[in-house]
Amino acid sequence: MSKKTRNILIVLYVLAFFITCIGATLAYFTVIKVSTVSPETDINSATMTSIIFDAGRPIALYANELNFAEGMNNLSGETFASSTLKIGSVEESATFYYNLSIEFFENTLLYSSYKQTPEVLLTLHDPSGNEIKSLEGLNYVTVDDVSGFDVTGKTGKYLVASNYEITTTSEITQKWNVKLTFVNLETSQDINKGKGLNGVMKIDPIY
Repeated sequence: MSKKTRNILIVLYVLAFFITCIGATLAYFTVIKVSTVSPETDINSATMTSIIFDAGRPIALYANELNFAEGMNNLSGETFASSTLKIGSVEESATFYYNLSIEFFENTLLYSSYKQTPEVLLTLHDPSGNEIKSLEGLNYVTVDDVSGFDVTGKTGKYLVASNYEITTTSEITQKWNVKLTFVNLETSQDINKGKGLNGVMKIDPIY
């Protein structure tokens, strides 16, 4: 029998990845040095030093017999989390720190092979473009020439960066790139029919 049975839909919400930033899709943390007005109304003020956390776009991968049949490519999607620090007119420089984490709230995906070959891989790159290969609680693996952290069946919160510094004398953006890959194995993956993974990537400022 073919490893992909006809008319089977595997719905894989592989990271319905809205990246929450301080509790919102697009939010900001502002330090006001001169102005005393509300940050909501004065966010563009030239006197204000501000840090903005951006959410990127959600990742949603839907595997079915049309895009994930035997012999087809893996499914993957990419997004990012970013922080932008901008100096106000009364500042010469500014430095902030933040934590970056990934949390999986629900994950019903299972290993479909008796060898427990990873099915969903998470790949991360820091703002300098370097791939992150070590996260406490997750294993970095390679499956069919695809490398990343095995998040098959994983739940919980995983710290990507702690006390990460952002500093500038004008304006700077730090961008963290994220990729999720659902690996098309040579064995049946029908066990994951209707299962999924939901999580968020979160930036928390350190006050």
